[in-house]
Amino acid sequence: MRDYAPFNGAEAVARLFEIHIPAVLISRYTRIDVDMDIRPYRKKIPVLLSKDEVDSESLLVALGQCKAELDGNVPTSRRPQRTLVRIDDVTQDLAVAFVPGWNPNEAVRFPRSVVPEPYRSALQPDDRFFTNVNIDAEKADDLFFENFEPAPTVSPEDDIFS
Repeated sequence: MRDYAPFNGAEAVARLFEIHIPAVLISRYTRIDVDMDIRPYRKKIPVLLSKDEVDSESLLVALGQCKAELDGNVPTSRRPQRTLVRIDDVTQDLAVAFVPGWNPNEAVRFPRSVVPEPYRSALQPDDRFFTNVNIDAEKADDLFFENFEPAPTVSPEDDIFS
């Protein structure tokens, strides 16, 4: 009993957010789906709850947070900032990266589709980009990525301190 609609919950919540209707994404597959199915829409999903976190109180709080963000009160943890992102690994569908401005020791995965086409096809380990990321997020699940721009390459021969 799957695939009733030609879209997933993340797409639906993001679209509702775009038209200023508060919505919360609730999923029992959060851990499985966050990297591929949710992350591309994460900027427009103010609150993501796993099904076991939901009760009437948490739902009301989550809807309040979404409404506040729609009203322009974006929490610091959801504000994107330009930061360096270093690609660590690339598969057919996913990129694994480090975001030193968020947590230099934790890798984060995102779909290659969030990287603009001119860079996506040649994406490889050790590529670096300046990207807008909400680096004040507490958890990797909350991160979103936008506006990829290649970072200048620096070789050992470059005298960057003169």
